[in-house]
Amino acid sequence: MQGGGEYSEALARQVVAVGAISYCVEAPDGLKPDVQFCFDLELPADFTPRNTDGEIDEFYLWPIAKVAEIVAETGEFKFNCNLVVIDFLLRMVSYRRSTVTISRYARVCIVDQ
Repeated sequence: MQGGGEYSEALARQVVAVGAISYCVEAPDGLKPDVQFCFDLELPADFTPRNTDGEIDEFYLWPIAKVAEIVAETGEFKFNCNLVVIDFLLRMVSYRRSTVTISRYARVCIVDQ
């Protein structure tokens, strides 16, 4: 798990592979294909991540509605991170009723980056 420090084996065994997102990025030398492999992990309420590789400035504990709002309304996250968040939101909406509307987040997928 990148950037978050040491994790226990027990916690690591709870990681669930949920899919992959394939996409292409326009680069000066043509299209660059890439894949983001997606995993879910429900963390304990008292979990505190630690930065051990210097790549992360801070960690925030935000409600999912705030994360969804940032993805839908800003460019604060990298586009490929947005894809993973959108995938998570769509899967969670299919699991339970929510105030999140799929069309709102689906349109983020087609915005020209």
